[in-house]
Amino acid sequence: MNPTSELYQRLSARRNALLVHYSHNDTLKSSDPATYQKYQGELRDLNRKLRLIRGQMEENPTLHN
Repeated sequence: MNPTSELYQRLSARRNALLVHYSHNDTLKSSDPATYQKYQGELRDLNRKLRLIRGQMEENPTLHN
């Protein structure tokens, strides 16, 4: 696996882990707003990075391998 694909997989795994960990806690927003804000910020950052990498991989097919 090339470094770009590996990075994409690691970021995707982190995003999925965050979603699994926090998505079951419906009271997080009201019970711990600071943690909720941190979680939302990290999730937005990961999604932005993943979109950028996907765009680069579409533009340059050699990054898929």
